[in-house]
Amino acid sequence: MASVEARSITTIEMPHHAKSRVLRWAGRRILAFRTDAVLRARVIVDSVSGDATEADFPAPWSRDKSGQDAVSPDLTYAVFVGPHSVRVVESNGKTRWEFFHQCRTVFGRAFIPSGDMECSCMRTSDSVETGSCHVTPDSRLIWAHVATPTALDTPGTPQGEAWLLLDASDGRIVHRIDLHDLYATNSRHIPHPDGQGIALCLGSDPDDITIIWGSWDGREANTRRAETEPGIILCDISPAGNEYVTLTPSTDVLTRYRSADDSPIIEIDYEALTTHPDADDPNDLPVWDQMCGYIDGDTIIASTSDLDDQWGRHRHWTLHSAEPSVPVEIAYPVPVTGVPTALGDGTWIARSDAEPNRVHLWARRMP
Repeated sequence: MASVEARSITTIEMPHHAKSRVLRWAGRRILAFRTDAVLRARVIVDSVSGDATEADFPAPWSRDKSGQDAVSPDLTYAVFVGPHSVRVVESNGKTRWEFFHQCRTVFGRAFIPSGDMECSCMRTSDSVETGSCHVTPDSRLIWAHVATPTALDTPGTPQGEAWLLLDASDGRIVHRIDLHDLYATNSRHIPHPDGQGIALCLGSDPDDITIIWGSWDGREANTRRAETEPGIILCDISPAGNEYVTLTPSTDVLTRYRSADDSPIIEIDYEALTTHPDADDPNDLPVWDQMCGYIDGDTIIASTSDLDDQWGRHRHWTLHSAEPSVPVEIAYPVPVTGVPTALGDGTWIARSDAEPNRVHLWARRMP
């Protein structure tokens, strides 16, 4: 089978044992590294002049107690999503504000009405459900998924989830949608490339994974649930915003959808993949990993690293719109590991076991 050749554009140093994620806005990509002590943010693609290119933000709690943290695109503040609150922290360590909500520990959920009252949960041992957040391109607003009730709610407010749009300057609620029928153990925000739209994928029971679309036009916010069947994981939105890609919880089917009406374009299941060359059984097919994304408007990158790990060589694949059901393996000059992260501008990020404290920024090698 033909392959796509990858070339390394640059390598980026990362803190030891850090958890990484990419934050995206039009013209700017920030790579965020989270350790127990700090969230380090570094701009890797930037068409905005005059802003900082790197910043560290002291973390208020350990990374295993955090959900999907974020930073503002101008790197003036970080947003930490914890088991009891959403907290905005500036680079000097000063807390700008904190928004308290229902405790997210799995056992013995307890509500914190204010910052003066300690929660009765076991902060050091209980497993934690997680929320998530995303900052708007102008750094003025924050989308945040929280547990309810919140500290501002009246007694008797039902337990559940809420999607909030918060003012970054003071934590004031600009817009709110309550989701009392959901109890999500985790969530993920995916921004639309137009800068106004945003998608929230709420994970709970595999049959209840829900996708919600939101938008902010500078005056008002709107939200709606996606017209897709429950139980699919939203992975990424295309650079043009006209489609998005999902995976089933079992990761055996990858599907592209039209953004306008949530109608499916094509499904690519695991049977399109090829057996690992070191596998004993030629019928031992892998399944997709739990995340994939758009390298550009025509190409999706996905991987089979989880099951490939037993043979020692992880494989990444491209799916091109010209041949949408034909996965093409990526040929790297060095072995890579784990799941790649697409940046939507023709590049992607992937790690190598040979350099555990670095990540590589990759692009396709042109003929």
